[in-house]
Formats: sequence, C-alpha cells, structure tokens
Amino acid sequence: MKQQDRRGFLKLSGATAAFLGLPRMDKYSRDAVEQKLHALTDAPSAKGASVMDLKVDPIAEVKVAMIGLGNRGPGHMRHLAAIHPKAKITALCDIREEKVNEAFEYLKEKGQEPAVYTGSADAWKEMVRRDDIDLVLIATPW
Repeated sequence: MKQQDRRGFLKLSGATAAFLGLPRMDKYSRDAVEQKLHALTDAPSAKGASVMDLKVDPIAEVKVAMIGLGNRGPGHMRHLAAIHPKAKITALCDIREEKVNEAFEYLKEKGQEPAVYTGSADAWKEMVRRDDIDLVLIATPW
C-alpha cells in the first residue's frame, strides 16, 4: 500500500468533508466541488522575508523555558543543563506536577533554580508571558 503524504491526506479529508456536507450532489457540479477542494488545500502564500541569510550577534547565555517533561523533555533538559551557563533553564512547565518537581530537583543539583508552572493545561500561557525567555523548547506528545 502506498504511503499517504500530508497533502494527499488533506485533499482526501477535504473531499470527504465536502461530500458529507453537501445535501444533494446534483445541486453542485463536480467542477465546483473540485474548485472548493483546491481552495481549501492549496498552500498559503509565503509571508514576510526569508531568514536563510539572517545573521545576528550571538547570545552569551540563552534563557530557555521548557514545556513537557514526560518522555522526551527530561533528555532535552539534561542536554541543556550540561551546557550551562551558555544555556540557562529559566522556567519549567508540565501539566503533571510530579514531572516538574523531578526536573526542578535535577536542575537544583546542577545549580539552577527555574520557575515552575504546573497544575493546568493553560499553565504554559502564564510562563511565556515572562520577559526573561529567549527560547521555548516544547517536548509535549505529538
């Protein structure tokens, strides 16, 4: 069986939605349905300028916030902690308090004491309002 690509999946989904959403097919021409389907699935035009050749001054210490400390997150956190002080973890967030506490204790042993955000699915929103974050690393389930 051929592997479905993302664009093909979207077109098939759009066609299915269009078919299920139409009360009577005789009322609509095939061309009209295909035109609507293409309008829904065409890639949007690019906005803004390319950053391919962007050059900025290096940041001496990158301040990182992390969201998701379940499966992949702790590994990312250990890698970042290993390059401290070039990367400093300023904030941790996970919906599960025990995961945040485990990560906090690990970082505390390494000389870092990040702020902790947990307790709700929206805790990250409060975290990203901080002005001392250069990068947000998201390691939540895909």
